[in-house]
Amino acid sequence: MVDAPSSDPLEPLKNATPELRTLAESVGLGAWIGEATYSVARRLSGLPMTDPGPLGSLWFALADAELRILEAACGREPLRAASCAIAWIAHVLRHHGATEVSSGGRDEKRGPTKDEEIENMRAALQQLMRRQVPNGFPPLGNKNAPQNANALEWGTHLRQKLNIDGAIGAGMSAARTCDDVMLALGTLVPGLGWDFSQGHLHQTLLFQLEKLSALLSRLSTLRRIADELGRAEAFQRRARRALGGGREAVVGVRVGGDLADALVCELALLASPETEDLFFQRFIEHRLLCLELEGTTAEITPRDERRGPAIACVDTSGSMQGAPEAVAKALILTVVKQLVPKGRSVQLLLFGGPGEATPLEIRRGRRGLNDLLEFLAMGFHAGTDYDTPLLKATELLETPDYQKADILVVTDGLCRASERIASRVDAAKKQANARVLSVVVGGDLAGVERFSDQVWRIDPNAPVPGGIDVKAWNKV
Repeated sequence: MVDAPSSDPLEPLKNATPELRTLAESVGLGAWIGEATYSVARRLSGLPMTDPGPLGSLWFALADAELRILEAACGREPLRAASCAIAWIAHVLRHHGATEVSSGGRDEKRGPTKDEEIENMRAALQQLMRRQVPNGFPPLGNKNAPQNANALEWGTHLRQKLNIDGAIGAGMSAARTCDDVMLALGTLVPGLGWDFSQGHLHQTLLFQLEKLSALLSRLSTLRRIADELGRAEAFQRRARRALGGGREAVVGVRVGGDLADALVCELALLASPETEDLFFQRFIEHRLLCLELEGTTAEITPRDERRGPAIACVDTSGSMQGAPEAVAKALILTVVKQLVPKGRSVQLLLFGGPGEATPLEIRRGRRGLNDLLEFLAMGFHAGTDYDTPLLKATELLETPDYQKADILVVTDGLCRASERIASRVDAAKKQANARVLSVVVGGDLAGVERFSDQVWRIDPNAPVPGGIDVKAWNKV
């Protein structure tokens, strides 16, 4: 993990990405892929050129006009240029015959070729680019290659073989997707709440290209998380209003099913037989436009109210894939947005099978942002074991940083904690005056009742207010 950013935001590309390096090595171009990727990205971001090496020089000679188009599309934005360069180069390498898994030598499917033909082609290309052609270019087995061709004819042939025109489309798509990812991240953590601007976020992503690739591939999940996040926050607003008991001030309009708060225009649907059914349909589906009210409460908040950090144990088992994973991430992001801007850190314990509990601490600063991106990019595919994360959580309660923390457990409920660990949790809660709050996503509550003070069940597909069915259960 890089702690201090470089003055050159594209410097991480000097080593390419793991995907590009694997592709390049499968066709013997691994030695040149780093400098070529770095140079293409600098050109697309409008920065001064560096030595692109023999591979980059060949690409510039074959696709100068296309790269100018991509440069205009990237608009001097480093993150967009990096994404575009990675996609463009991956497309070209695959059409060169590169594969995800190294073949350990020349691809047998390329077939034999005459040494004289290859040497003639290399000589022509060297004339075209005015420097040595890298080993691995041109690809072997060019059955449709022109005979006795000059440099431009060989260049045209390679342009077609590498599908340069298709590479433009791949680069453009990556640039657009990068914008979508930034939009989704902005929805999840607007302004980041950690004194980080969008520029800092771009730079952090550039220093974590593996995370960027994962986020690009999981864009649909990010959109789902953003959608679920809004619903979770809507539920929190309703919960606070219910606890506060105030109804003195109108602060907005919401969608719900409370007749007492329904707007007049909704109630007017009952006046006509033609629109009466529409009203009842909206009422049943909790889609009436209602006033959102706030006000003061007579309840007195204790002066020693706990305002500490949180320890969140998140189930990353395979059964959490899909909608449960999206809802789990949305809930954690809701907690992060509530706590981190106020200086209250969130310690994640991502648990799976026995002995597995990966810690990620989300707090103010760049390191916290790195851990958040790692959490967003990861997939859920492990086993399930409650004992390890609960044990680690109780140990954290004994540390100075988390002695005022509460424990949150997010799971689908398909597990049980051992009696020994459950008893230890009870003892730790009493000693630290802590609580364990559990959220079960679409599963059985029984698995967490033994060690929880309060349990919520969330059904992301329920047609209820906010799209989340929340059933509270208080331990006796």
